Amino acid sequence: MVQRDRGVSSVVMLMLVVVTLSGCGHRITATLVHSLHGHEGEVLSVAFSPDSSLLASGDATGMIKLWRVDNGSEVNTIKGHEGEVLFVGFSSDGTLIISGGSDQTLKGWRVTDGSLSWVFEYTGKMKAMLVASSKMLLATAESPPSVVTLWDALTGREIRTLKDPCWASDSSVLSMAFTPDGKWIAGSVVPKQLPLFSCVALWKTGDDFAKSLPLPSSLPFGLEIISSLAFSPQGRFLAAEALYSVILWRIEEGIIKDWPKFLAHTSIAYTLTFSPDETLLALCDLDGFVRIWKVPSGEEVSSFVADGCPLAFAPNGQLLASGSTKQEQENTKKTVKIWRLSR
Repeated sequence: MVQRDRGVSSVVMLMLVVVTLSGCGHRITATLVHSLHGHEGEVLSVAFSPDSSLLASGDATGMIKLWRVDNGSEVNTIKGHEGEVLFVGFSSDGTLIISGGSDQTLKGWRVTDGSLSWVFEYTGKMKAMLVASSKMLLATAESPPSVVTLWDALTGREIRTLKDPCWASDSSVLSMAFTPDGKWIAGSVVPKQLPLFSCVALWKTGDDFAKSLPLPSSLPFGLEIISSLAFSPQGRFLAAEALYSVILWRIEEGIIKDWPKFLAHTSIAYTLTFSPDETLLALCDLDGFVRIWKVPSGEEVSSFVADGCPLAFAPNGQLLASGSTKQEQENTKKTVKIWRLSR
């Protein structure tokens, strides 16, 4: 095992064309521009600042790092949480890093010096987080029985408890995702008893409206459990990952506009994310393999090995960040990578 001294960071500058796929249609080339080292645990979350100039990353030891995107240099290291950093993001004005941890705290850190601005303590397990211009929403779940609670993280106020529209008996929430405007939240819900298969629930955050989304009547074997969800930046598309497949809905104000589209891949997904202009959907699987599809056609336009997840598009749409979670390779386990996407 490779041992690193605490606080030691290094930056490797790389200009390596990873992939330019052949075939019909327009392809995307992913070029590795920075490989950033210094995390002491697996990197679990990454996020770009609103102007795409900074990148925040959080790891399994509770550490948060801030990096400059232009040259890959480390700006600051913050001991953020007692436990895993499950979420990192930036306030809409770019002055705060927002982090959520397995220690049931949500914190705001000043970008200028890494000092703590505020702390919000919550109950349950973090399932989804939204940081928008005028609101900051948190969804948590407790089980058994499954209780999903929405919080206003700016005020610490509990907004409401969500009722499961899928199952009459006790259920468990696997994953959740907010629309960018915070008006809707989707969740993958499974019953406690056998057989286990997911229902995709859709709730309004402002009232008690709830419904389940239609799934094909006969899913291929193994697609019954949906483990990851993501809304597009304008909220017009919802992607859900099931084993070896992604289900893509076109949705407007809670109404399904098209029958779901299936996109195939080859492993269990770790994360899904849309590009800022909603034209691309990226998936990273547990093997660290990234696939990118065009939206809404479903045409695969790129695939490459990132050595791990999660993923985040930069607001400028030109960069993609990945955080390594692969267990097999000790040297890549604690790495953050920045990729340039050329269309």
